[in-house]
Amino acid sequence: MKLIKALTLSSLLFTHQANAENSLSAWIFDYVDSINVEIDDQITDGCWTNLKEVREYSEKKLRANRLKVVDFDAEYTLEIQGLGQKTLHCHAYVSIKIRSTGNNADGIASNALILLTRQSFIYSETKLNSKIIGFVQAFFNEFK
Repeated sequence: MKLIKALTLSSLLFTHQANAENSLSAWIFDYVDSINVEIDDQITDGCWTNLKEVREYSEKKLRANRLKVVDFDAEYTLEIQGLGQKTLHCHAYVSIKIRSTGNNADGIASNALILLTRQSFIYSETKLNSKIIGFVQAFFNEFK
């Protein structure tokens, strides 16, 4: 059932994006019952240190959109992932996505259905904290 709901949402999202170019709206959240936030920090050398702030900001924005935010067993996951390191400067590939956490037709857990994703390559002479929070803010600003 979750898979059918996720496929329906993907279809609606695709149709909405085709009609409204790159504009998103909060209607997408009407189809999401519960969501959890996962932070995947694979940025080394101390370049990203405000993970708690990013998680709390994301959870606050999800709750503001009337979503039930849970720690586990959610219908969907908002995943924020960073991959990077420090050479001369801190640099990273950062992505944010909303994905289904349901089971496939065989009853096997599947994270393959990504409903929405954004990504960016960012860099800074010091820490990436303000750039990553800005990236997350820009993502949520799309839902107006």
